[in-house]
Amino acid sequence: MERILTDLKQSACFLGDGVKFTLSVTMDVSDARVDWKSSRIPKELFLNKFENIKKLCNWCNVDFELNEADNCLGCVAKRRNDSIKYKNKCDLFMWLDPDMYFPMHILQVLSVAVNQIKNSCYVITPELIRYWDTSWDVITNKMFLNEPHNHRDYFDMYSINKVAQDLDAPYIEEISTMKFGGGWFTCVSHDLMQLATVPEFLGPYGLEDTWLMEYSMNHNRFSRKRAPIVQYVMRNVVVTEIGKTYIVDNHYKKFLNLKTVDMEAHKSNISKLFGQKLREHLEKTI
Repeated sequence: MERILTDLKQSACFLGDGVKFTLSVTMDVSDARVDWKSSRIPKELFLNKFENIKKLCNWCNVDFELNEADNCLGCVAKRRNDSIKYKNKCDLFMWLDPDMYFPMHILQVLSVAVNQIKNSCYVITPELIRYWDTSWDVITNKMFLNEPHNHRDYFDMYSINKVAQDLDAPYIEEISTMKFGGGWFTCVSHDLMQLATVPEFLGPYGLEDTWLMEYSMNHNRFSRKRAPIVQYVMRNVVVTEIGKTYIVDNHYKKFLNLKTVDMEAHKSNISKLFGQKLREHLEKTI
């Protein structure tokens, strides 16, 4: 978290006046994930560090909170909570996972994009390096289209600003489909967030990006009352997650008594409900 707040602080140096940001961060210190009584590091160490890193956020409004119960145990719960908390307080929700690497000018490009877009329901994403399969090529930067699909495994994410120097000037482009990941600097307009929501059945983690993509595509297919939901891409603004080559063990983990969570079982349960819940929500909203 400290690393990504430092990167955002650097990116903010390129901002002009106009777009205002609020940084909403939640740290889970509940007993649901960590047995603090039997851990060798006290909870207070993380509380103190969390308080201290607020100093990196003097470029924006800050909303730092601690989850000491069980209502924010993952990124999906965080996105759901903020969609409600900021329902009447913002124009755009930006989803950013703490393992992302992005170029320093991304906030500047995003600010320009927001002022250009006239639609009310939309998503803005950056581009990627090569991921998974050809379906992701629509948001892959052309420099990387000839790389293998495991490009992320060995790509040097620390070179992301060097990549930005080698690319042409950024521009905003509308694409004819919906394709994005949840925390890849994905920006969701206020109106789309309130229309699609982040439903409770998704739980604390998993498939909120799939939900939003499927909702948007089906909305555009079946709705006769509303304007289409659109995705825009910040071309030549490339982001990536950390790759396998650069993953290092979290040195805190061996001192913490972590409680295991069966994520595969959780995702399987969500998948069983997904189609029915999507149909029900579409019937209510289109």
